[in-house]
Amino acid sequence: MQELNLDSSLSFNNFINLGVFQNNQLSRVVIPEGIEVIKGGAFSGNSLTSAEFPDSLVRIEGGAFQDNNFTTVVVPDNTSLSGFAFDLDVEIFRESFAPATVVKDVNYTLQSNEDNLILTGVEPLRGNGNEFINIIEGNAGNNKLRGFFAPDILKGNDGRDKIKGDEGADTLIGGVGGDILTGGSGSDSFVYETITDSGVTRKTRDKITDFQVGEDLIDLSQIDANPNLFGDQAFEFIGAAKFSEAGQARFKNGLLRLNVDDDRRAEFQVKLKGVTELFVDSLIL
Repeated sequence: MQELNLDSSLSFNNFINLGVFQNNQLSRVVIPEGIEVIKGGAFSGNSLTSAEFPDSLVRIEGGAFQDNNFTTVVVPDNTSLSGFAFDLDVEIFRESFAPATVVKDVNYTLQSNEDNLILTGVEPLRGNGNEFINIIEGNAGNNKLRGFFAPDILKGNDGRDKIKGDEGADTLIGGVGGDILTGGSGSDSFVYETITDSGVTRKTRDKITDFQVGEDLIDLSQIDANPNLFGDQAFEFIGAAKFSEAGQARFKNGLLRLNVDDDRRAEFQVKLKGVTELFVDSLIL
């Protein structure tokens, strides 16, 4: 394993391309000032765990750093990423570590120098992420929210939203309304903050389209399982058994149900498409 410190006097014509440093068992690389584009698998297939980039760098694209050993990468604030620049499990941060938040009342896709998106108003809008870690928050309408490659946080708020995490270990929060939630690849978390976040009819309850037992999680820990008792109570998972008291969670026929009072009926349901059996380790109670 070796470090490569490129000499700024070398002639790269402002870009590094076509696998020129591919498969060289590099562990660290320092890119000189003046380089504006790195692309074409330039450093792919090494063992890189660290890279230092110049402020002149405008774009990384085309699998430039795929098949390496990065866990995190820090890039200049104005550097854009496209075309699977790094492996999908790499966490990418900006140099300033200061997230840039934009507020929009129209359909919007985050640009490469933006991190967080807040949609306003009541109109149904689309909000899309980029290759960085994003927080995307919907408005009071029926939104369509979508992350991208990083572990994103997507929150629908009110309305019947469609939320898709895509790649990465995403956090999906549907909010009030019958939402359709798709985690995508990665170990995703579906978070419920109140008992009213999902209803008990086909129209008002949430549907999780791709829940993976043993990988994904449903987080119920913010809901008080029995408001009649002092403090914040956790749910008890009883499998497919019938409710016998307040504070129980059960799963049968593809439906996760919660009971928070003494009527032995569900006040909350979530449909898990294609899931026939659910275990307690899939739940944060």
